[in-house]
Amino acid sequence: MQLAVGYDARDLLSARLAPGMQPLAKQIQSACTQAREVVCRLGGQPLPSLEAPDEMNQVRALIDQALEYLASTDAGLSRVRPREGL
Repeated sequence: MQLAVGYDARDLLSARLAPGMQPLAKQIQSACTQAREVVCRLGGQPLPSLEAPDEMNQVRALIDQALEYLASTDAGLSRVRPREGL
């Protein structure tokens, strides 16, 4: 996929903002995983395992899936009682 300003999407997804940072694709994967992980831990569910996206349509899909997952569990989380010691 070619981005509007002429950059190749794969180059963007493999880019690092700073030398010590993960590539953008890995950062997106981590953010989506961590968002879902919170819900899973609170609900006692297995933790998700998501793949890093290779293309921009996969980025959009991964983010959309994470947002949909959070939206679908929002009402359920209000009924979850924290474990003792938290």
